[in-house]
Amino acid sequence: MDEKIKEINRQISSLTNTDKILKEEYRKMILYAFKNRDPNYKFLYIISSSTFSEAFHRMKYIQYYKDYRLKQIERIKKTQINLEIKKGEYFEEIKRKKSLLENKKQEKIDYQKDKNIQITSLEKIKNNEKTLAENLEKNNVKRQEIAKAVKKAIEKEIRALEKLKKSKFDYTPEGKALSKNFSNNKGRLIWPVEKGEITSRYGKHQHHLVSTATVDNNGIDITTSKNANVRAVFGGKVTSVLIIPGAGRVVMVSHGEYRTVYANLQEVYVKKGDFIKTKDKVGKLLAKESGISEAHFEIWRILAEGLNTVNPSVWLSK
Repeated sequence: MDEKIKEINRQISSLTNTDKILKEEYRKMILYAFKNRDPNYKFLYIISSSTFSEAFHRMKYIQYYKDYRLKQIERIKKTQINLEIKKGEYFEEIKRKKSLLENKKQEKIDYQKDKNIQITSLEKIKNNEKTLAENLEKNNVKRQEIAKAVKKAIEKEIRALEKLKKSKFDYTPEGKALSKNFSNNKGRLIWPVEKGEITSRYGKHQHHLVSTATVDNNGIDITTSKNANVRAVFGGKVTSVLIIPGAGRVVMVSHGEYRTVYANLQEVYVKKGDFIKTKDKVGKLLAKESGISEAHFEIWRILAEGLNTVNPSVWLSK
């Protein structure tokens, strides 16, 4: 904006100089015209020509001189109009700059307020670090309980199928097709809640606030609004509805060799054996003391060599 103001000032300076030159030229023309104001002067100037051609050119010159004076007036007027326009632009630019400066000052004040709030919050967290560490440990135990229950339910399901078929567990063509369809949607699955953000990522890692605490997560935790509904990320068959102390109800949905797990539910809308579609409501989340809810979501894969969890973050839509 400073550069723009400088450029406008340069243009104003140029127009002012042009205006001065034009006015000076016009002043000299007026002075000359005044000195030669005798009406007979033009006539004598023409008839004193030695040839007709010279007389014609003198007549044209007088006419041209008159037109030039009129044009000079127009040029001065246009220059002055442009000068006023440029001055207007200059003042508008300064006004915009002042407005921008005020906005920046307000942004700085708001930023400082936010920073102070964050510092205060961080101090509170540090003061409550012991309590937070204890809660994190409880959450780790709760996640382990979910993992044990899910693994046990899948193994039970496999044993039942093997007993029914009287052969080692293998997927049917339909199951293989469903597995491929689920796999092809990696990175495009809908979120298990309509809105929210991941507040605990997958795997074993150091907690971002409590340096002494470690988080061990078989899935991800998504913080969302209080008592929000949980929905199926992909179509499939409900294979288990479990109740785990501290983790509420847990629903497991089969997608061929994959299983999606939805935990921390206070209420379940489906039952074992139900076939559900993408976005179908699975259940309602428990409410936390802080007035929010947290959805726990896992993805398991069943292979010949055993059961494994995968990182749900890379499967969900960005």
